[in-house]
Amino acid sequence: MLSTTKVRAASVLGAVAVAGALSLAAVPANAAGAEIQVASTTFTFEDWGSGLAVTGSGFDADADVTVSLVDVEPSGTTALDSTIVSSDDAGAIATDWTPGVRAWLPDGADLDNGYLAVVATDGSGNTAAEVPLTLLAPTGIWTDAPTITTADFVDENAGVVLWAGGYTPGEVVDVTVVYNGHTFTATDTADRFGSVAANWYMVAGTVDAGTVDFTLVGATSGLSQSISVTVTGDTIDLGGDIEGETAPAVVTPAGVSVTSPRVAG
Repeated sequence: MLSTTKVRAASVLGAVAVAGALSLAAVPANAAGAEIQVASTTFTFEDWGSGLAVTGSGFDADADVTVSLVDVEPSGTTALDSTIVSSDDAGAIATDWTPGVRAWLPDGADLDNGYLAVVATDGSGNTAAEVPLTLLAPTGIWTDAPTITTADFVDENAGVVLWAGGYTPGEVVDVTVVYNGHTFTATDTADRFGSVAANWYMVAGTVDAGTVDFTLVGATSGLSQSISVTVTGDTIDLGGDIEGETAPAVVTPAGVSVTSPRVAG
């Protein structure tokens, strides 16, 4: 029998600490009438694309306006990077800016509630309300290693860590696993980044050298992705029969995490 425990999908790509980050007070909502717009608010992990096209109004005329990328957490807001833009004689701004930090949440961020946003303020305290950004996982499927031993394959703290991105946030993802002639199925739900991850390991039956084939298909997007892992090592008999078994449809969160995918499929 093949079992699985849930892994926080977004943690697979890891995060980065921001040196010298500045703590900010809560951003007032549309103070003094200042406001900004961001042309595109959706980005892929690690990729700012053509950057942040920011326009705004309501600032002091002919003034320096600080446009900042911030991390918004339940505990507070932290500046990650910023640029200075000069307003015109009507107090309007326009800039195309690519932040010098990764398109990702910083180290220690709340992966369930934290998010990135763009804010802007001038020297008089005219502060535009934040514009939240959406981050999505890139399309792709990875495992933490191309080869696993039978000893690790029966260890719930090891197993095969599988991560896949590119799905629609919230969609059901059907998972099919084929191992030495046995087929296991399960479902998962893509997180708010459009990714899923789980740690797969054997809990019954005979475990021997062979190949584990994973196929994940999004029920909404139709995105199908596959990857294989080679199993090596001595045969291990766990007892029980794995014929006809199906992996649990509901998986329990586990403290398994990896810093970065090492195998692309």
